[in-house]
Amino acid sequence: MQADSLPSNSLLLGPLTVTTSSAPSHRNVSEWLDYVHHQAIRYARSTSDENPYSREVLSIEAPTDLAAAKALVACLIGHFSGCNPIIDSGTTIGIFCFQHLLTGIRTWRVGQATGDGVERSVLRAALKYITSNGRYWKQLDDLGHFTLCLSPGGVSNDRLIQLKAYGCLAALHIYWAKSSPFPISPWLMTVITLGESIVKNLNFVSDIDPELALKLKQWPIDPNTPIDT
Repeated sequence: MQADSLPSNSLLLGPLTVTTSSAPSHRNVSEWLDYVHHQAIRYARSTSDENPYSREVLSIEAPTDLAAAKALVACLIGHFSGCNPIIDSGTTIGIFCFQHLLTGIRTWRVGQATGDGVERSVLRAALKYITSNGRYWKQLDDLGHFTLCLSPGGVSNDRLIQLKAYGCLAALHIYWAKSSPFPISPWLMTVITLGESIVKNLNFVSDIDPELALKLKQWPIDPNTPIDT
């Protein structure tokens, strides 16, 4: 396996740093994708004279979607932990170059199948795989959405590594598949990317979940306001 490493404290998309004084705001996913793509290309060209689109950055062969998904997750955990990934027998990681995952060539082979459809299947399997871990995820509603299990007292380094890998997987899914990383809760993704104050905007909430907006409307915006009982 070939691997390029980054410092273990790199979060989500690692080398894609914001050069302004504060993180840019994006009105929709398309604007975010355009921004990330621009940053990825700029980084790739600054580190190599090679065409960033011609570089092979990921190659995984596995007998099943789940085996390939586990390998991808293992690579992400390995990157953030600085350890070699542990993969199932029968699975091969030909190359994993974290820094250029957004711009280079990705090759998947599951059984005899290859192509974009395989990648989408592997990504779906990866999200289902990570959310099946009850130590980190719990089901949020009857729609099958999952949110993080949070506990007081801080986060251990091992848990932080896992969470970084999970966050990176969600970001890669959005960038590669151009869709929400179901079954991760869209509200969790919204709060992470836009801040918790967004849930106070009932017009925004209503556009996504009218029933939830009606429930929230009964609650005061100011937590110090007494509630009639």
